[in-house]
Amino acid sequence: MELFAGWIVLVGMGRSPRIHVPGRIYHVTTRGNGGQAIVGSPAEFDELLEIIAAVKRTSDFSLFAYCLMSNHFHLLLQIGEVPLDRVMQRIKTSWAKRFNIKRRRMGHVFQGRFLSLDCDDEPYFMELLRYIHMNPVRAGLVSSPEQWKWSSCREYLDIGVQEPLADFAWPLSLFGLERRPAAEAFRTFMLQDPQEDVAATPMMDSHAPTPEVERPSASGGGRRPLVEIAEEVSAQTGVTSLAILGVSRRRSITLARRRFAALAVASGYGVREVSLALGVSTTAVSRMLRQGEPA
Repeated sequence: MELFAGWIVLVGMGRSPRIHVPGRIYHVTTRGNGGQAIVGSPAEFDELLEIIAAVKRTSDFSLFAYCLMSNHFHLLLQIGEVPLDRVMQRIKTSWAKRFNIKRRRMGHVFQGRFLSLDCDDEPYFMELLRYIHMNPVRAGLVSSPEQWKWSSCREYLDIGVQEPLADFAWPLSLFGLERRPAAEAFRTFMLQDPQEDVAATPMMDSHAPTPEVERPSASGGGRRPLVEIAEEVSAQTGVTSLAILGVSRRRSITLARRRFAALAVASGYGVREVSLALGVSTTAVSRMLRQGEPA
């Protein structure tokens, strides 16, 4: 997805293809269909990692960080000649086939679209490293990120990993030139409070990318584009539209996201559409709406 002159270019079935720029770095999230689990056992976590590794070998991308959770996963990658939508299609299709065959079932495993945000700002890149690796800690599954087996954190820290999947050399060099001191600095950084003002606003120029948000079609009842609603909330709150549609949990940004949800629903969008725009579950959006629009 790119924003050009107010128009959103999306990736997905029946939509215009994503503009492909080799070398671009993306944070990608994909979730289970309807919030369902996409893995059901430790062995399946390992199998999904094997598929990601196999696609990586044939699809010309660098994987800087990853974290697999039971109903979604995060990738921080730099694409090469193979476009991002094709990379994700290969991963999702391969895993969905295996998942369904093992369960003798049919149907979608993943939510229809993956969400992506591109990154070309070093402080924001570092915040994404922390955000991705801290997922299992925020979920209460472990007390420190290196305890979670199915993320790249253990590879950065050189803890019991014989064949690393992540391309961590360049990201780790941001923390130091020697491996051991850099790994210690990386671990310290993981455990610090996020610099949310940096994480929320990686780019401020007029071409800043936003998460995948659909522009209503001509038959959509005249609804305003979601990005326009985000810009209105930005003008009211001082929070950038990129931050509203980003990943930060800072309180002021959370309140702005709640206002965005209320205005979007009032403008005719459904809860599911709002959840896709914000990258959260429909339950989270419903909770925002129950809490009401902040004064």
